[in-house]
Amino acid sequence: MSASVVNQIRFAALPPAFAQRQLRFRDWLTFPTIVSMLAGLLTNVRFKFGGLASAGETVLAVVAVFAVLANIGNPRFWKRPMLIGLCALCISLFGYVLSDLINATPADRLVRGWARMAFVIIDFTAIWALARNSTVNLLAVCIGDAISILLSYFQEQQHDFFHDYKFHLAVPISVFVMLAMPLLLRRRASTSTGIALAAVGMFHIGFDNRLAGAICILVGFVMIARCITASRLRSLYVSLLAMALIVSSTVIVFIYSATDASFADRREGSNSYRLAVAMAGINAIERAPVIGLGSWVWDPQMWNTFSAIAGRANLAASTAGDTMGPHSQIVQAWAEAGLLGLVFFVYYGKLLAKALWVLFFRRPLDTVSPLFLFYLLIALWDLLFSPFANLHRFHIALGLIISIHILSGRENRRTSAVRR
Repeated sequence: MSASVVNQIRFAALPPAFAQRQLRFRDWLTFPTIVSMLAGLLTNVRFKFGGLASAGETVLAVVAVFAVLANIGNPRFWKRPMLIGLCALCISLFGYVLSDLINATPADRLVRGWARMAFVIIDFTAIWALARNSTVNLLAVCIGDAISILLSYFQEQQHDFFHDYKFHLAVPISVFVMLAMPLLLRRRASTSTGIALAAVGMFHIGFDNRLAGAICILVGFVMIARCITASRLRSLYVSLLAMALIVSSTVIVFIYSATDASFADRREGSNSYRLAVAMAGINAIERAPVIGLGSWVWDPQMWNTFSAIAGRANLAASTAGDTMGPHSQIVQAWAEAGLLGLVFFVYYGKLLAKALWVLFFRRPLDTVSPLFLFYLLIALWDLLFSPFANLHRFHIALGLIISIHILSGRENRRTSAVRR
């Protein structure tokens, strides 16, 4: 093996150097990067168009159209992971169309249901066009999205601190910490980021944002564990990761108990609501497991199941379908569009799990590792415990692209190793 090849292999094994080489300042000034940042920034600028649409998705729609027209004959654009993702999305969209036609779904619900899937397809295609070959562009979308979440605070008509913290402050604070620590402490970037994230996670839980807090603590301990352990000592890393999970769980339980007196009613209401809407979704699945009951279904039987668990009894039938649904993307897709509607979400869940495994155990740490872990863990939570509604469609597309980016990078490293 030649000396140049040996040097290339050694260079590839140094994550900090790799990260610094990739994230150059001039790369942020390119037109695709500016468009990526703009699409993220405008995500939470919303307007009514049938349902809720966003200015960011309008930008992505324009990008998607031009990208498809410009790359119709370009095989590098239509790579296998992208085509599989598109096919899975189209199958689920067909499931919605079929279910709505069979169930004679009202036109307003039908249009909103089909548009929701179409927006995921558009967002996925556009972000793929912008970021398929650029970590910087993908990072720009994430940063723009975090800033957009922060700026959406000013769109609220009324302000409650704990509501604002959960929906407008927690994610931006977490993302900014992940970006700032490598700049402040370059030599110990991963370790310092891990420690800072663990501290921020405890802070989040103290303000009753359990999801962001638990994810930050987990990502923080993973970063610390991987920095302590040499990359080849996998068994030791697994042991440290297990210890990190135990410690983080203990910390979460302690802080949770210490703040329970202040947030007991909020937590009890949130937990009972999630359980009630999930059981309502399962009720719909039991009645139509193959075809589903149509877009945005919320019928009297689902309401009865919900009210029996949540203890609520008054909700106008005309507004129920607009405001409620199973608090799980995978359950909601199954309830609405049956088995065909489920295809994409099962595939998406599989990609998320594989990408998280690679980030936890395989991929060398670099500047974007904590950010990708953070977004993918949130995406996994949303898949299992959040509704398929509003701007979740943008984050589904983003999570899908990050997963493909992670898995494609691993495949490229395998191919390079074989060629050497």
